[in-house]
Amino acid sequence: MNQQNSSFGRCYDISFHNELTDSTGHMHHCCQRSLQMTAPDPGQAVALAIREFERLEGVPHWDLHAQSIVCRPAEPNAH
Repeated sequence: MNQQNSSFGRCYDISFHNELTDSTGHMHHCCQRSLQMTAPDPGQAVALAIREFERLEGVPHWDLHAQSIVCRPAEPNAH
């Protein structure tokens, strides 16, 4: 079965990011954690990833450790 589109949905890469300033004042978009989720649609993939991120980071709300979330379809053969 194609892992990109299984009976459970499609694979998505979800990453949690922060904007951090370096010592020279330049902003950097930094990935805090990246997860792969299988879900019927991107919204459900993000919801699953948020729960997993909170569990792994030990926080009650994801935005305590990240400022933004990016969701993309997983690359073929990524799983």
